[in-house]
Amino acid sequence: MGIRNIGVLAASTLLASCSSLGSPLQHFDGGLSFADGGSAARDVGSPPEMEVEVRFEPPAVGASVLYATNSGAGRVAVIHASDFSIETVGVGASPLPAVAAPGRDVALSLDRGSHTVSILRTTGTNTTVTPVPIEHDANAVAFDPTGTYAVIFEAPTPGVARRNFQDASILVLTEGAERLVRVVVGYGPMRVAFDPAGTRALVVTEDGVSQIDLAGLPATGPLRAPLLGFETLQRLGETLVTPDGNFALARIGNSEIRQLDLRDGTVVVADLASLAPGELLEITDLDVLPNGTELVAVVRSHGAVVRMPIGAAFADSTGWTLLDLSDQPVGSLAFSPSANLFVSYTTDPSVEAIAIVDVAASEVRTVVLRKSVRALAISPDGLFALVLHHAVPHAGTTEDALVDRSEGYSLVDLSTGFARLALVDAAPSPDGFVLDPTSGRLFLALRDDARAVHELEVVDLASFAVDRIPLVAPPTTVGVFPALDRAFVGQEANGGRVTFYLWGTRETHTVAGFELAARIRR
Repeated sequence: MGIRNIGVLAASTLLASCSSLGSPLQHFDGGLSFADGGSAARDVGSPPEMEVEVRFEPPAVGASVLYATNSGAGRVAVIHASDFSIETVGVGASPLPAVAAPGRDVALSLDRGSHTVSILRTTGTNTTVTPVPIEHDANAVAFDPTGTYAVIFEAPTPGVARRNFQDASILVLTEGAERLVRVVVGYGPMRVAFDPAGTRALVVTEDGVSQIDLAGLPATGPLRAPLLGFETLQRLGETLVTPDGNFALARIGNSEIRQLDLRDGTVVVADLASLAPGELLEITDLDVLPNGTELVAVVRSHGAVVRMPIGAAFADSTGWTLLDLSDQPVGSLAFSPSANLFVSYTTDPSVEAIAIVDVAASEVRTVVLRKSVRALAISPDGLFALVLHHAVPHAGTTEDALVDRSEGYSLVDLSTGFARLALVDAAPSPDGFVLDPTSGRLFLALRDDARAVHELEVVDLASFAVDRIPLVAPPTTVGVFPALDRAFVGQEANGGRVTFYLWGTRETHTVAGFELAARIRR
């Protein structure tokens, strides 16, 4: 299917019936009917949408160094990309991979075996380590925009039962005045947001949003953070915070969305069930537009996307608009930074297509893929989409069977719809990609120890050409230093191992054995 118009409609009884996609902007007076002329509701028995976050930035890269953790040895290798020099420093027992503060040569190591958090500061060629005791389990770090504070907490991990449900800590990173303040928050913290000024930490929990006044932290802890809730006895679904830190939005049950004003605790209720009386709605995704002005809800059961203004008019359905995507793959959305374009897709393994929606032009382009979607992300520049695929068991010997059962990812040019499928020998990790917009390259580390798959993939984003670089040892960390025209990949090996890739010459340099001896072997 080529480009066609999208039905964009003011909402009142939006989904009771549906009108066919005609002019780009349609008004209605009494109801709509879907393009196929049939029932408004789709089959709600489809598999649930899977939320998988794809990131383009590695967590362990500072301004000029890489922090590569050797968990078994309780050490971190600090790799200086300018001259390949490496120093190793000791941290606590059983450390998680170090997390660097954005744009700074400062990193934190959560040492779960010794109940400490180690602060690593690199100046020139020297790294100092400051251990700070921590009184609770933690596996996640969130830095505020200024880099002055870090929130440390236990985030949910698929397949792993948490032991810490309400304790968090604020680490003050002021050099020479570091301190840790323990904070009790709502049950089950999931993620942390900050207001733009970095004065408030907003901890999203299963109970609501706990607010921490970073400027007013006491000299000693612990303290209990004020909790603002959504005034419901039901368990919250997806919860989002607007970029300005003023509102939180959560889904309750099948059709209800609540807006919580984080400034005064006011709750406003919007119930999408009023759009399709008597029918079962299935809301599968919520997104706040990058500018924070609208909430977008995907109603997969009716093939619709509802846009709702955030603020005073949130619950007024006459101000909502509908994008009718009833004949497109719909279940989840990914927005470009400008929000003028988004990609509609579903993680249903039976669907092998996505839809590129140009909101400004009221146009949609269907892109047929060769594999179903496991996760999708739009690049920070809004030029391409990265699609991670499912590997679907298939015993056949045909070309399609080979594609189905293989791991893989696709790159999709959002301006033309051109798609490049890359089949790989190991499942790509959602946080294994690194984008360097300066050189126009995408890097991916692939690892499958059972099949001895260890390699670095280099994607040229102008042509979508893929180069594969074999690695001797399993990759653990990948990143780039754009100013130095090089990428690196840390590897799990006795004594430590890091391979640098110089994209100007396509040469590799490997540094190994730096944990076994004082000299560096190349």
